[in-house]
Amino acid sequence: MTDPYQVFPKLVKSEDSRFTCRFFLHGWKYVDKRAQDRITTLKIHENLKIQLGPQNSEDRSALIILTSDDYKIGYTPRHLNTDLSYAVKSRQVESLKVVGHNYGIVPSSQRILIEIKGNLV
Repeated sequence: MTDPYQVFPKLVKSEDSRFTCRFFLHGWKYVDKRAQDRITTLKIHENLKIQLGPQNSEDRSALIILTSDDYKIGYTPRHLNTDLSYAVKSRQVESLKVVGHNYGIVPSSQRILIEIKGNLV
């Protein structure tokens, strides 16, 4: 048995302040049963929404990921919250979508791959 390691992406903006970042959905185990069921129906390229989540007592800077039909399905990785919060507050998130899913035998932290694009001015 080895220790579980996970590599997290760094948010890097280009010269024109644009960014693209992929990450696995976090915290999906803490959403209600209906939202967990909705997660199993997510399609590749399905558009998602993101919003500030001050109601999370564990992490005041949490960002909530929602489906287009408003199911709260999880959160962004904590280490991205500062930069992404700025993009969300300034309405600079251009797209947020599902780019992959693993429903087979994989660690639960690697089930839903999400891509976000936007600007960090």
